[in-house]
Amino acid sequence: EAAKVRLADGQGREIACDGVLLTGQFTPESSLGRQSHLQLDSGSDGPKIDQYGRCSDPAYFAAGNLLRPIETAGWSYREGRRIGSLMALALCNQLPAPHDALTLKYAAPIKLGVPGRLVRGELAGLQHIQLRVSRAVSGTLRVRAQGLDLWSRPVSALPERRLLIPLKELQLPEHLDQLDICID
Repeated sequence: EAAKVRLADGQGREIACDGVLLTGQFTPESSLGRQSHLQLDSGSDGPKIDQYGRCSDPAYFAAGNLLRPIETAGWSYREGRRIGSLMALALCNQLPAPHDALTLKYAAPIKLGVPGRLVRGELAGLQHIQLRVSRAVSGTLRVRAQGLDLWSRPVSALPERRLLIPLKELQLPEHLDQLDICID
């Protein structure tokens, strides 16, 4: 089998292959969110959520490829199931109030992070902060508050590969309103 392609200079070429995979700078499927009143995450262009999947309007929840471009089907499925169970808890008023949220600020080369906010509370939501980088990078991934390290780990990452920060390992002081996440 083969695929016929037309190159940028207009010439045609036949490539022997079993299939063709096209990739690019994808955006999340959040066109309805972009037209709504919901706050968008500047890194991912998807809705900004807290660890319970709640958008800036807590009546709305988001998961999967709505939050970030190019996520695997398995990850999106598990995330959707978890967010669905959290929606059920929200209907029973069993989630922490969304108003006391910490903003997560991501520094380059971190391209995006999900969630964009963390709410203080005892109930577990998503298990990790999920990161993507914009370029190949090696260094120390850090979560900082007011210049102090709250968590760190050595990393080596390529673009679009998932990096995870376990939320259960973060000890969040009460007086904070922002966490800074960087690789240096």
